[in-house]
Amino acid sequence: MKKTLSSLAVSMTVMTALTGCVFDNSSGTTVAAPPAATPPATPVPTSITNPSGSYAISVFATNPAGSTKPDDIVPVQTAANSPDSAVFIAYQDRSDVDPMGNIPTGAPIGAVAQGQVVEYDLNGNILQTINIPGHIDGMVQNTVNDYHTLWVTSDEDANPKLSIVNFSASPATVTTYTADAASVSAVTVPDSNNGSMNNIPLQHGGGLDDLKLIGNNVYVSASAPATTTTPTNLPPLLPYSTSWANGASCGNGTCGNGTVYGINQPVAGTANTNGAIQYQITLNSGASNTYHVTPVVTTDGSTTPTTMLSNGIAALTSNNSAILNATDTDSTAIDPNGDLWIDSQQDGELIHVSNIKPTNTTQTTSILPLTYGGTSWTIDDFRWVPTVPTGASGSTFMLVTDTTGGYVYRIVANGGFTPGQVFAAAGNMITSLNMTTGVLTPIFINFQATHGLNFVTP
Repeated sequence: MKKTLSSLAVSMTVMTALTGCVFDNSSGTTVAAPPAATPPATPVPTSITNPSGSYAISVFATNPAGSTKPDDIVPVQTAANSPDSAVFIAYQDRSDVDPMGNIPTGAPIGAVAQGQVVEYDLNGNILQTINIPGHIDGMVQNTVNDYHTLWVTSDEDANPKLSIVNFSASPATVTTYTADAASVSAVTVPDSNNGSMNNIPLQHGGGLDDLKLIGNNVYVSASAPATTTTPTNLPPLLPYSTSWANGASCGNGTCGNGTVYGINQPVAGTANTNGAIQYQITLNSGASNTYHVTPVVTTDGSTTPTTMLSNGIAALTSNNSAILNATDTDSTAIDPNGDLWIDSQQDGELIHVSNIKPTNTTQTTSILPLTYGGTSWTIDDFRWVPTVPTGASGSTFMLVTDTTGGYVYRIVANGGFTPGQVFAAAGNMITSLNMTTGVLTPIFINFQATHGLNFVTP
């Protein structure tokens, strides 16, 4: 078909837009087009304010098309002690997949029980999107053998899965593992969607949450444990550390107010005799695509390899021994000494595990109750500001996810963050955290629901 002059002009316009080049009639050559204007930055909601004035906030990213509920954040290194080159952010679901990995009744036709792990460059541009089965709730870059492997946990309440991602492949590959028979409980938990009892938990009665790599071993939180209102098997004179109901010190299992206790007794049908709250997780050899969990931190001191009687820091003022009342082990962090800290979330306390090892009989624990304004307070992710690695060219910044709001925020400190400071996502706040007193001090307020928090050292 013969083209008119106007149609040729339109074609040339389209070609220019697609190629980013301009044809120079005077020389007969093609030259680069001027760069497109940078789109305006997404504004920070006006409700978010900075009580201290010492920090600045901007929007790093918003929900990509088809993804919602940003949560965990993992910076990516390309070699040991190298600056961060990219960042992974987990989006928990497209259609409200619940923490057991189920799609709720009434979800759109064709909805898939999966979330997404999105890789960003350090300016917030998407590099790739990787689908992960289930409700994502934990990630770690496992650098034991290479620097292109990401471990991701899903379904923190039951049906726990572990996905191993090779993110350097094109496209990225995902292999999903399920618990072996020795790790699984005979106890079932109800499916919140249809009332059936078809969800299989691990030995502690729940699923898996946050992951950390320490000394070439991967540790994972025992999430959603079995609980009781009438604890038994209490050793004499050993109080529980805190109360799920009010954060107060409890004596000999008596806290009142409908208090819920973490199980420190056998869970029926399992090998669990000591209320595991942290496991070592390993992959089984062969083609079974299964993993195994070994309890390494427990709620009492009756079973080695863990000495689990804690020295209280604040709630137990006399440094009395106590049984940890861990009803909701969630996020974890590694301090500058390499020790593991566990957020017993609904209990409003951090559990410090010193010298954690899979076969260590001398590891000890202590508790740090958390408060804001004199009231027991819960947090999600918390992190120490890292030491800047050799070769870093930029300033350390914080990333934090507002899961309900659908934002990922970038926070910088005036004058820079100080290595060793601790910050926490605390509901509708981002706070600094005093690791001696457990007191939270807000630096930004009026988010919808903060969850993921991490530092990036470019």
